[in-house]
Amino acid sequence: MATIPMRTNTLGIIAEFNPFHSGHSFLFQKAKEISGADEIVCVMSGNFIQRGGPAVFDKWERAKNAVENGADLVLELPTVFASASAGYFAKGGVEVLEGLGAVDALCFGSESGDIDKLTQAAKTMKMVEENRGGEIRTLLKEGMSYPRARQEIFQEAFHDGDIAKEPNNILALEYLMISQLPAFAVKRDGEGHLESAAKVRAKLFAEDPERFLRMESRYFDMVRTAIIRSDAEELEKIASAGEGLGNKLKKDIRYADSLSALVKRSRSKRYTETRISRLLAQLVLGVDGEVLRRAKPYLKPLAFNEKGAAIIRDVKNKELNTIPFVDSYGKTFEKGDKDLSLTLEKDILATDLYNIITGRDLYQEADQVRKPERVGL
Repeated sequence: MATIPMRTNTLGIIAEFNPFHSGHSFLFQKAKEISGADEIVCVMSGNFIQRGGPAVFDKWERAKNAVENGADLVLELPTVFASASAGYFAKGGVEVLEGLGAVDALCFGSESGDIDKLTQAAKTMKMVEENRGGEIRTLLKEGMSYPRARQEIFQEAFHDGDIAKEPNNILALEYLMISQLPAFAVKRDGEGHLESAAKVRAKLFAEDPERFLRMESRYFDMVRTAIIRSDAEELEKIASAGEGLGNKLKKDIRYADSLSALVKRSRSKRYTETRISRLLAQLVLGVDGEVLRRAKPYLKPLAFNEKGAAIIRDVKNKELNTIPFVDSYGKTFEKGDKDLSLTLEKDILATDLYNIITGRDLYQEADQVRKPERVGL
């Protein structure tokens, strides 16, 4: 029987909501039932997602949908973290939740749902990373991808190594390896999970294929332009690149007539399709290794209701936050924190590019102009 942490008032959830669906509503419901929480604060990817490429709907619409269906406050996960690998994605999300200073516990959905087993698996995974790096590097030299190499060593060290094969379990382990918050897990199967983001996206595509094909075409043009404009050395510096992938992309782009064709041509034993897709998004956004290493979290509300507004007021009045709020871009830049400004600039760029991809107004829909969605206020 999994251990239930102490009852809590405010839960933190890290998500993409791409798009929001009934499975997310189920997560909110079960999370409150398990924890006894009254409030939910979410940290959500912006206009570009972790698997690479633009989101189905813009970040304000997705955040508003979350608040309309159970969340109280949605904060943006900075683009630099949102477009990176699972470890950085989790790091950014946890840092935002902990930096708010008002979240009592972390909650996530996972295929396992067993918080005790996940906690033990996270400890083992951390041990593998810290003490068995040489074995991982040996597998990398044999052409294996880092996630696969880490999984191979983990399976030898943990009695249920398959727990780290499912995508949501993998994210859960990443959260648990870095978070200082008590944690709750909701099992992702059965009633309430008949709907998935992939199925919803497929349904949306069937309803309006022209919109999605147009988005993909515009995005692919951005990808092609970025690859052709960059030399191989520059491509090698992109956060998810390395091992000669820059040269391969320079070659493959001449023969690919679509985004999916380029991803398929460029994949290999080491570079999965997901990693290639993520790399291409980082390329378009200009997220290289240095930008990722320097990235800093901050608090940027996308949507909130009355409870969410009260959380923000309470945090500010009591100075609970340990990372800054971004209430004004100008004032934030004036503070002179170069790393914070660099991270924030990628959010602004991501929204500008998203607006071009979706054919939206570059002024009215810009980050500097749009305000958080106030639900029921």
